[in-house]
Amino acid sequence: MNAEKVTTPALVKEVAARMGCYKKDAREVLEHFADVVGENVRAGKSAQFTGLGVLYPVISKRGVKVVKFRAATSLMDDARNKTKLTEKSR
Repeated sequence: MNAEKVTTPALVKEVAARMGCYKKDAREVLEHFADVVGENVRAGKSAQFTGLGVLYPVISKRGVKVVKFRAATSLMDDARNKTKLTEKSR
């Protein structure tokens, strides 16, 4: 599967449009979200976001700290084209 990459500016634009707010405000929310998730994972906690999935820290076989992601079932279903993201999010 060769998925198209969606950039941060494109995500910011889409979130701003859906929220009816300025792109600056949407970017700030997304930056804070990433910061909070990162801080919790660095502290050894799992970070779960409903509809998206869970980011969690683990120690690899080589003894290196890494972050893994387990997608939410609904996201996996969407990725398998069982439902359309655009229909589900409205």
